[in-house]
Amino acid sequence: GEAEGHFHGPGAWPFGIQAYAGREDNDLILWVPSVNAIVTGDSLSDFGDGLDIQLGGRKHLTRDDVVQRLRPLLDLPVELVLPAHGDATDRAALERALS
Repeated sequence: GEAEGHFHGPGAWPFGIQAYAGREDNDLILWVPSVNAIVTGDSLSDFGDGLDIQLGGRKHLTRDDVVQRLRPLLDLPVELVLPAHGDATDRAALERALS
């Protein structure tokens, strides 16, 4: 359409939310400290086999590249993981996905 859009990148957002870069700059993971939760985009999703890194057919990066990019999430007191695809899960699932 003719609407104007704005890209919101990693960093501080309103209401105390912090955005982290996902597998790419346009796939963010949001940290919501008031509930110790992360809301993941497509980078971390569950398509039936548990929470895991999703490359989505991309050839310019590897699973290890994405794991390294997301590892700072383990420094947060994450209790709840809310993926864009799949059921809500917990820190243990996040740790497995990033191992």
